[in-house]
Amino acid sequence: MDKFLDQLRYPKQEPHHKPKSDCSFLLANAQIVDFPIVYCSESFCKISGYGRAEVMQKSCRCTFMHGEMTDPATVDKLDRALDNHYVDQAEILLYKKNSKSLHFEDAELQALLDEDSTQMQEKLAKQLQVSQAILRAKSRGACPANFQNRRLGPIASEKKAMLCVWWDQTGVVYLELLKPGEMVNTSRYEQQMHSLREALNEKRPEWREKHNKLILQHDNAPAHNATVVKNTIKDLGWELLPHPPYSPDLAPSNYHLFTSLGHALKKQEFSNSDIL
Repeated sequence: MDKFLDQLRYPKQEPHHKPKSDCSFLLANAQIVDFPIVYCSESFCKISGYGRAEVMQKSCRCTFMHGEMTDPATVDKLDRALDNHYVDQAEILLYKKNSKSLHFEDAELQALLDEDSTQMQEKLAKQLQVSQAILRAKSRGACPANFQNRRLGPIASEKKAMLCVWWDQTGVVYLELLKPGEMVNTSRYEQQMHSLREALNEKRPEWREKHNKLILQHDNAPAHNATVVKNTIKDLGWELLPHPPYSPDLAPSNYHLFTSLGHALKKQEFSNSDIL
């Protein structure tokens, strides 16, 4: 048992890798009723706020860490797996010992969304000093109106750069490569529409002959639905083509542009964004 625990706590490292910190985990005895915890790691104690003596011999169902936003359906799923002795996995929201630190008022979240409705969940969680799991659970419960049922955006990567492309049936009209980690927010999207208008004047002279008429299609991303963006579209005199929610058949960029671009760039590597 001691050797097994040592392997979990101190996995073998490659010579050039930095040593990993203690893994956060619980170990339970599956041969005893209700699967009591027989070991908890130091990292788990630090994260949860519970001392090892407070956790030992409690059921690995961890009901003592459940709270008001712990999903009952997920709890049932894990209970069935334990009771029927089969392998399963799920993401469940557990509370620290000091559960108050995990709560935040709806008004706090609302204020952040009013400031920028396109903020990523990583940024929101950091400002509210809660985990991203708390935000996901909050989106399923009572929360500000413009946050309910809203799919939280992806976490921005420091290694990936977003390419924004505006195109028509003839080809690409305007594109912008953002810096690594940058995402499209309301102000960025509004700026891109003005840049698109300038590109149209330069690359599509026939567009001016049609009195600058344009039919714009985009999806229902938060930045696209912002009031300031809708007003900009109206001021530019553009017509907006309705896009029903969750309609991939009306996302031609995924099929006619990015697929071809992906094939063209396959197996190519770029050391920096300037070369790209």
